[in-house]
Amino acid sequence: MRVSLAAGRLVTLERADTFADGIALRAASELTLAHIDAFVDDVVTVTDEEIAIAIVAGIVLRQLDTGQRKPPPYLPGPPQ
Repeated sequence: MRVSLAAGRLVTLERADTFADGIALRAASELTLAHIDAFVDDVVTVTDEEIAIAIVAGIVLRQLDTGQRKPPPYLPGPPQ
């Protein structure tokens, strides 16, 4: 998306190398590009490492918030 915004047109990438597969687009649609161009002021890019740190920080904060030492329910616990 960042490349398409910079070019002012849709750009298809050869590959999207990231473990954030839900947002790894090789190409966006015309409608998506038009909406982002119209409604988004700035695009911030982050590295895979920064995403991983944020995920871990969120898990730790959730554990601290609940006062628990076990993982949140959506993460597998240790083997019994």
